[in-house]
Amino acid sequence: MSWLWGVRGLSGQVMLTGDRGMLFVFETKARHEFWMKDMHFPLDFIWIAGDRVLDITENVPVYDAQGKISRVRPSVEVDKVLEVKAGTVKRNGIRIGDVVVMDII
Repeated sequence: MSWLWGVRGLSGQVMLTGDRGMLFVFETKARHEFWMKDMHFPLDFIWIAGDRVLDITENVPVYDAQGKISRVRPSVEVDKVLEVKAGTVKRNGIRIGDVVVMDII
């Protein structure tokens, strides 16, 4: 299990505008786990390996059905995770197998 202790991510953000998000890049592929601690809105998680979308977790609520902070991880090993506002995957038609192009400036 891979934890992001000490990494804040989008936690604490009151809102996320437009098609903004946060990209996490890892040195090694794994089934990295994320949690929704201190989140104020649901997220979509786009799980990426290399330049391909390998898994998608949509509309993750802050709290699960038991009232605990939600935790998510992909079904396969990945080296990148893109967190975006819930609904972004559906709105943009993102699918498993899509090629990911990153322009880093």
